[in-house]
Amino acid sequence: MKGNIISKFVYFWIFILGGIFVAWILGFLEDDKRFLIFIIAVALVYVVFQVARSMGMRKRGESQVAQGSSLNRGSKPTGAKKNSKKRR
Repeated sequence: MKGNIISKFVYFWIFILGGIFVAWILGFLEDDKRFLIFIIAVALVYVVFQVARSMGMRKRGESQVAQGSSLNRGSKPTGAKKNSKKRR
């Protein structure tokens, strides 16, 4: 998730809806109490995963600039030139 707060919000709800769908297919959501417990558990799993991921990225020293966000978009890749000699 390299995006902004809107993308994090959208990904959270996609994760929640996917979890609800899987639980519904498998028959885990029989009553309202189980549904509420399941929603809280899935939300906690998502938050713990995102915090661990964020801490891991910080520990490795990655940033949005290193991942190629706004500062590196317009630059051309620099590689070895084939002919570096000037011709006369």
